[in-house]
Amino acid sequence: MLQFQNRVTAALKDVQKILDTTRHPVYPTEGSHTYNDKYTLAELATSATVASVMDSFSSIWPNFRTEVLSMKKQAEAENKTVTLQIESEEQCSFVETVTKKVDSATTVTKTSSSLLGNSKHSSKVVTTVIQHKWKYDFKFKVCIYTGNDAGNGVIVYSSDAGQIFTTVGQVDVKPQQPLPARGLGPFSVDLTWFLKQIDCNSTVSFAINRELNTCHTPSRNEDIAEAQLALKDMANFVFSVGQHLRKVIRESSTRENRTLATDLQILGKDIFSPVLVLFSLENQDDGSSQFTCLSKDFEAFQQNHISRLKEHIGIEQARHQGVDADTGSINLMDTCLNLMIMEHVSCIADQHFSQAIEAIEIMLRNQLIAAIGKHIGPHDFSEYMLYHNNKIFKPEFRPRAFSYSIQRDDAVPEGTLSIESDADKNAIAPIYTISAKRAAETAMMFPLSAAANVSFMGSRCVHACALTSFSGQSPPSLRMAARARQFSSFILMVGNIAGPTLFQPSDAIIVRNKDEIIIPLLLETLPTAKEFKEAIESLSPEMRRFAKAFRSMQLASTLFGVCILQIKPQMEKVLNLPNGSLTKHIKLTQTLMEMFITYQIPTDLMTYDGPADLPVDEKVEAVKGHVDKLTKLIEFEKEEEIRIAVERAAKARLEAERAAQARQEAEEAERRQRLEVGRKSLSKTKKKKGGGGMRKMFQRSVNEDACLMKCADVDDMLEVECAADLLCEEEVGGMCDDDDDECDDFGDDCDSMNSSEDESDGGGSMDESDNENDTSNSDDGKQVKRDKKMQKTVTDYTLLPALLDKRFEQFDEDSAMRPTTIKTKEIWSRTSQNGLLSQRIQTSVDRNTQRNEKQKAMDLIDALTRSGVMVYDQADLHVVLAATHCFDKTLIDTVIVDNKNPIEKVERSTLIMASTIHNRPSNEMIESSELERVAQFSPKLFLES
Repeated sequence: MLQFQNRVTAALKDVQKILDTTRHPVYPTEGSHTYNDKYTLAELATSATVASVMDSFSSIWPNFRTEVLSMKKQAEAENKTVTLQIESEEQCSFVETVTKKVDSATTVTKTSSSLLGNSKHSSKVVTTVIQHKWKYDFKFKVCIYTGNDAGNGVIVYSSDAGQIFTTVGQVDVKPQQPLPARGLGPFSVDLTWFLKQIDCNSTVSFAINRELNTCHTPSRNEDIAEAQLALKDMANFVFSVGQHLRKVIRESSTRENRTLATDLQILGKDIFSPVLVLFSLENQDDGSSQFTCLSKDFEAFQQNHISRLKEHIGIEQARHQGVDADTGSINLMDTCLNLMIMEHVSCIADQHFSQAIEAIEIMLRNQLIAAIGKHIGPHDFSEYMLYHNNKIFKPEFRPRAFSYSIQRDDAVPEGTLSIESDADKNAIAPIYTISAKRAAETAMMFPLSAAANVSFMGSRCVHACALTSFSGQSPPSLRMAARARQFSSFILMVGNIAGPTLFQPSDAIIVRNKDEIIIPLLLETLPTAKEFKEAIESLSPEMRRFAKAFRSMQLASTLFGVCILQIKPQMEKVLNLPNGSLTKHIKLTQTLMEMFITYQIPTDLMTYDGPADLPVDEKVEAVKGHVDKLTKLIEFEKEEEIRIAVERAAKARLEAERAAQARQEAEEAERRQRLEVGRKSLSKTKKKKGGGGMRKMFQRSVNEDACLMKCADVDDMLEVECAADLLCEEEVGGMCDDDDDECDDFGDDCDSMNSSEDESDGGGSMDESDNENDTSNSDDGKQVKRDKKMQKTVTDYTLLPALLDKRFEQFDEDSAMRPTTIKTKEIWSRTSQNGLLSQRIQTSVDRNTQRNEKQKAMDLIDALTRSGVMVYDQADLHVVLAATHCFDKTLIDTVIVDNKNPIEKVERSTLIMASTIHNRPSNEMIESSELERVAQFSPKLFLES
């Protein structure tokens, strides 16, 4: 916009003669002014553009203003449009060919010799010139008409000029037509909007209706939009006409005047423009520092514009005076004048007006950035909304950071769970959500397997997350982070709320010993309630029902669930130990987890089954004794497996050696048989011939056979040894991989061992334990009845998405809140430490690893709940419900272009979500000092109160 500002400054210097010497208007950014002054600048720029266009056409078409104003009255009476149309036609016809002899100015002297002496003869060169005469006719017509009745239009200007011009030809060469026959158009443009801006006194008066809801800023409103559309059509119209006229001038001019069209283009742009000078402010006469617009000088500037037009027209007419047709030039005065005006109108309508409106918006943008002190983005907006929410909400309803400690009452946390955002590129911080936390009144459940479910109690926390998204700016990425402390552990489950009492985990993982699990989250927005309603409005009933069914499923998937299961409290419960008894027994806790996860030892084998009144330490020691016995048994089974594997390997090696020996003996027997056959053959030969050569040949054959057999024996022995080693390795590996059978055998051994130990001790603890298990199994029917009774007061979280969607449709006036689904991405990351002295390493957790981790977690839960028989008490369920407020523009453009305060829009969306989650009216959650302001900008929220 610096170029436009320089143009305005230059134009102001040019009109200083019109103004008083005491007046010094300046560019708007250089003077203090009000917001209404920007509206006045936009109105003056538009009015000046309309007046300049009408004055420009009237300067070369004298009857234009009179006829067009008369046509306006007729069109208004008939409710029709008024159209300006231009068309032209060129004809070039051959007249005759004229031959002329032209004497040259050069004299040629020839000297001849004879008997009488020398003589000189002088002569001139005569050139024969062939001239072709042509008749050039140019018809240019401008008319206006109403409606679509172009045939009965009024001609406001016409030019039907004809002239003779000549071209030079050659002898016996047929003359070529120098100019083609062609026509322009017709091109037309609608003048209806222009005529609406002219009142009955023929004065241009454009005004912006600032009371309309669609009036956002001085440059963004319906009136300016109509003006931009009409002036854009006018700019395209004059450009098309000018393009044709430039072509005519370039092809019809002589070589010396080839730049005529370019000169006219520059001349048209240099004509005085009232739009530029009216885009300025001057200091008021009252001595204040406030500046005002130059509205009172509008007529003076328009008269100056008309005078400058006449001046330039006179200059152009003088240029074309005295054009000689015999020189081959065509008098293009009318064409040049029309081209100059077209260029001038194009410059005003397409450049000066659009740049003036754009300059207003740039001023607003720069002033806003200067007021804030920097160019703000989505992260800055999120920071402010955190501050804003803390100011308007009462303390108990304020959004809180999604970062929670995983701990039992009055105990040191086992770890933390958080949902974090990378909105700030320099730091990762937890997101803030509206939270409603309460203790579980009824048990929920999740599937442990196809045949068993686990019921869990604990706390329930519903989180409403109001996200924001601006156009052209990528939303921040979210991730879930679960971190465990050293010697601590818990189970993390992620999934959806599939029913009133059903949590459906899609993934699960055990987090322990300084593990850090990072789970990237994928956000997907759904259509708003209003968009969905409008989309299905014209569908058939069957299509509508189908779309609604899918909509309900999509809304249900927005319930993102996270469940944290604490391990130690449930382990104490399943082992029949007092609460907190395993807190200081770290080694025992880790050994128990290894028993449950790796070896899947039934918890009944380690449960305390002694008197209930013993001290806690003695109960723990009893459990530790059971664990030690099982540990010894496991070590014994491992050693036994190794012994059996070694025996199998030795047996395989021995069998391989025996097979090799048998093969060697068979080969030896075959060799001896062959020798015997050879010996018999030799003896027969000796009897017949008695030759010694045959004996040597046979001896050499025997030696070669012995050598080959010796080599074969070595290879066979090596092959046997390798096979034995391989067989040994296979046997050992098979023993180690045979987990299921060994576990079954191990379970039988455990039962026999414990029963023998119990018999030796003279007690019946195992019988008592079995009786307890039978009692717990017999209580299943009572537990089912108790669950059915609790279902009557259950909180159905699956109703929240539909309820929130309905409230968005009711109170979200902008229809900008989109329900958002939250899903986990495929690749996670885990940072772990193998030992206290080891370095922390980060690894990726792909889908296969996630499935394995889920299986481990489910095996542990199976042990801790006895396959779902026991209720999991220490479980924290977090239900996250997200919605995104989507803006069509960037943050700054939302404020400047749409003239919207995004703070108030997001504030309303946050209040809708808060009132839904807390089930309270908005006025009960807002601080009393903010009630009046919020009610002013979001009155619908208080209708429900």
